[in-house]
Amino acid sequence: MLAALTGAGLSAAAGLNAYIPFLIVALVARYTEVINLPTQFAWIESGWAIGIAAVLWPAKSCSTRSLSLTPSMTPSAP
Repeated sequence: MLAALTGAGLSAAAGLNAYIPFLIVALVARYTEVINLPTQFAWIESGWAIGIAAVLWPAKSCSTRSLSLTPSMTPSAP
């Protein structure tokens, strides 16, 4: 239960972009001894999971920014 609440708190802190806390936890768990993940979550430390998160994070960030820079289709009032 504590792990689920921690994950929800980290995701909420990052806003709608849940890739940032996932990537941080994965990297810290893989390269340090600060976080020791249980065996059922060992896949988070894999190179595949870290690589996918590292690709999805900037892809989502760029797509969000490009959508916000799109001009509005509604005509402006004179």
